Amino acid sequence: MAIRNTTKAPAKVSWQGETILIGKVQFTIDNVQKVVFRLCETARRRLVQDLLFIEYKDEEEGGTVVSPASKGKSKLLYVDVTTLFDNESEDIRGWNFLDNSCNQLAVDGMRWMAERMFTERRICCALITRIDREDVVWKDQGIEKYFQRVRQFKEELMVLVHLSAGALARATELTSIMSRNLTPRRRRRGIIVDNGLIKFVQGYSKKF
Repeated sequence: MAIRNTTKAPAKVSWQGETILIGKVQFTIDNVQKVVFRLCETARRRLVQDLLFIEYKDEEEGGTVVSPASKGKSKLLYVDVTTLFDNESEDIRGWNFLDNSCNQLAVDGMRWMAERMFTERRICCALITRIDREDVVWKDQGIEKYFQRVRQFKEELMVLVHLSAGALARATELTSIMSRNLTPRRRRRGIIVDNGLIKFVQGYSKKF
């Protein structure tokens, strides 16, 4: 602390108008906005097409999400966030806003993909080798590839949250946000629905 109070750190960030210079890299706020919008489109495509196995078109091509079979469980379900209810005072272990009895979704989110996996040929061919009575033989490479895509989507989503959800967070703050309550009075979830918006609450402590 004494060094921090008496030693001037070297200048690494400067800006002129809309141009920001960090070291030898320079960019504008407009560049950052373009990166965010394009990354949002990339993450949306990965979620819909690679993880949910639904055909997807870019917004530039009409902004529609379609499925080879335009009916049934293969349709992308639309969730209106403005209609979701939350209860920030609830401290039950493992609880989040999806467990609120006021939120009635069109399908059971815990079983929707599992049911489609055994009824839609495209998903079955990608992830399953064969089904012997009650035993399922999985495709190792298919499963590994699928979870690589899950990881990529989570990384993209984290960057979007980091750049667009208010002030930038430290790594320890961003990665410690919980989607469900851990234990009462100790670690509560930090993803909350508030009047149609998704709110991120950082519960960072230097003790962790």
